[in-house]
Amino acid sequence: MPSLPKTADRLQTTATLGVWLTTAVLILLSGVIAFFLWTALTDSGEAARLLADQLGMNDPAPFLSIPQALLLTLLWLISDVVAFIMLLQIRALFVGIRARGIFTTQTAERLRRIGWLVFIIAPVGVLVNMCASMLLHHWRDPTGLHGSISMSDGDFYAMVIGLVIVAVGHIMVDATRLDAENRAFV
Repeated sequence: MPSLPKTADRLQTTATLGVWLTTAVLILLSGVIAFFLWTALTDSGEAARLLADQLGMNDPAPFLSIPQALLLTLLWLISDVVAFIMLLQIRALFVGIRARGIFTTQTAERLRRIGWLVFIIAPVGVLVNMCASMLLHHWRDPTGLHGSISMSDGDFYAMVIGLVIVAVGHIMVDATRLDAENRAFV
């Protein structure tokens, strides 16, 4: 059975690593968002090619005006914004664990928020990709409009894992209450 100090040390180490890793990913994601916005504002043709490639379109990208490229980019970045918010919550979770420990109401609340964000990121991504590809196809050929919805097994796994995280958040509420009762008893 692991001793309590070693477990607490491991939790602190994991939380510290989590803070550093989420910070690095947030910086990277900020750079990706900035790159796509900058490209949409400065080179709409390149933005159209990049987004067509990201959407898996085999046809050549249409010429887009800067407002069209910006609108398409903002639409496509919705999934990244959801991921950014989720990463901020995960970082705050690790900071809270490092500062106050694991059995707090803030930890439970953050776990539930993270769970719901993990749950919605897949359907949001599917809808965003469908809308963005429809818009790009429409701008290439205004006489025709088609869309498709594509979900992979990873999307379903993410939704299930999101619900598991929400459930763990609910369990943490009871665990926090029990921890407070145990501290009061001892």
